[in-house]
Amino acid sequence: MRQIGKPAVTTEQRIRFGILAAWEVCKDRKWRKWAKGWLDGSDRSDAAADAARAAADAARAAAYAARAAYAVHDAAYAAHDAAYAAHDAAYAAYAAADAARAARAAAASLDLVAIAHKAVE
Repeated sequence: MRQIGKPAVTTEQRIRFGILAAWEVCKDRKWRKWAKGWLDGSDRSDAAADAARAAADAARAAAYAARAAYAVHDAAYAAHDAAYAAHDAAYAAYAAADAARAARAAAASLDLVAIAHKAVE
């Protein structure tokens, strides 16, 4: 066995991770529309920033799910922080509450390692 260095993860990859993790637990249609546009690069405008606030809140829910599952929670917190830093806009908190409830229910089945691999593809 040998120790390897920590990989360099870009801000964009952290945001992608946050969005992809949140996608697993957030079913809000407005948020998913924004997330799809951000992920495929078709809409990263300031006009989409309101929905990004929900992404950050959903990423926080994903972080709590990761902590509950004892799985790569540091990456989830980093994704949450990156989502807040990338999009500092106001959005109604109802989506976050729904995502948090869903995240608690889905904590055992959330494969954050697979999501992290997808985020850095």
